[in-house]
Order: sequence, then C-alpha cells, then structure tokens
Amino acid sequence: AIELGSVDRICRGSTHATLADSVEGLTFNVIKSTHGIIRLGVQLNNCVGTYVDRVKAGTCAIVGVYKSDKPVACIEVNPNKDTENFVEIHQAKLKNNRCVSDNHDVNYAVCQWVKKHKLQVPRFIRDIQFAKGGAM
Repeated sequence: AIELGSVDRICRGSTHATLADSVEGLTFNVIKSTHGIIRLGVQLNNCVGTYVDRVKAGTCAIVGVYKSDKPVACIEVNPNKDTENFVEIHQAKLKNNRCVSDNHDVNYAVCQWVKKHKLQVPRFIRDIQFAKGGAM
C-alpha cells in the first residue's frame, strides 16, 4: 500500500528536465514526487498512482499534461535500453484511462511534443494518433 503522507522526491535531474515544455497551450511537466503521482492518478481517475515504485526504480517517468494548471493527461515515458535517457512513450492517457487520441487538441499537442523532443512511440502503442505519414 502507498502511504499518502509519503512525499519522496523522485526526479532524476537532467534526464527528466528535458521532457518539461509548453506546447500548443499545454504544459508538460515531469511529476517530481510520489505524492504528485498519486494526486495525478486521483485527478485523472486512472491507475498512474500505482506507478510510484517504477518511477522510484528509474524504469519510467510520468509526465503530467496541464491546461490552465488542470491535468488533462498523463504520459508514461521509459528509458532507452542503451542509455538512461527517457525517450520511449509507453502510454498516454486522458481522464478515465481514455486514449489521448480521443481528444483532438490534446493529441495534437502530444504529437508536437513527441516530435520536438525526438521521442519514440512503438507501433503497438495506440494511445496517440499521428497524422498520416507522421508515425514515429
């Protein structure tokens, strides 16, 4: 069980900092504490709060996507096998675990963020829809 009183800092420094950005009116922030991840899961009504142990272990980073300081999505980004850089998207979810592609504006901003940061989206990931010919 996760203690809500736990506020462990989990940010990994420069490897995470490169993911923070503002794109198409949305703010992308790496969640930097266990409490922040749990709170994001509650706000989006999804299971991202259960990823605390993975984030602490360095096997993924959670990026919150915000519009006017309100969360609209969360993205799981994993490190490349060969480096410690977080470059591979494993999922991107709206509220209630809906795919980011269900919201045109959020999907577009996420696609622009992915391209800008040269992130990889494996073919089996269906949460993000790139324009025809724009798949990563």
